[in-house]
Amino acid sequence: YHLLKSLENCMDSLKEQINILESAEARLMVPMGEHMGFKGEMH
Repeated sequence: YHLLKSLENCMDSLKEQINILESAEARLMVPMGEHMGFKGEMH
């Protein structure tokens, strides 16, 4: 049970990291897309 619980905690923190990375990536990609003229294609 304890192992399962720690595994769940690990997965939750991993998901948080992925969310942070994705939002950071989205913030980077939007200005780049606008700069290159891909604004319509990005969304």
